[in-house]
This record gives sequence, structure tokens and C-alpha cells, in this order.
Amino acid sequence: MNFNKFLNFDQLIVPTVIKVVYVISSIAVVVAALAVPGSEVPPLLRVLMIIGGLFGARLYCELIIVLFKISENVSKIVAKDDAGTD
Repeated sequence: MNFNKFLNFDQLIVPTVIKVVYVISSIAVVVAALAVPGSEVPPLLRVLMIIGGLFGARLYCELIIVLFKISENVSKIVAKDDAGTD
């Protein structure tokens, strides 16, 4: 990692952090769905809770990463445009 780019916010760390957040939230979804007492929730609903929770966590993290990919691509376009105008 180029430290100068890091200090100037040209290189972002949040996309890497989001991947860690996704893994932690996936584990939390599974543990939360399994922690509900068995007599209150049928097994099929428990599986649907896990699938829905994992889907929601993935969707949220992907949306955040898409925003950062857009930022990276716009930066590349601006850099290419600046190089072409010199």
C-alpha cells in the first residue's frame, strides 16, 4: 500500500473492511437464527430466516462496495482525462 495515496484518500480501506463486516454479519445471522428457542419457531422458518438474513447482509455490503467501485472508476476517468489534456 502506498502510504502517500492512503494519506490523500486516493486509496480507500472501506472496501476491505466491508468484506470483514460481511463475514461477521453472516455469522451473526446464523447464530441469531439458531439461538431462538426451538419450540417457538419451526425449522423451515428458521432456515428461511437464515437465507433472508444472509441475502440482506450480502445485498447491503454489495451496495456499499458498488459505491466505492463507482468512485474508483470515476477517479480513473478523471486521471485519464487529466493525462490527455496536458
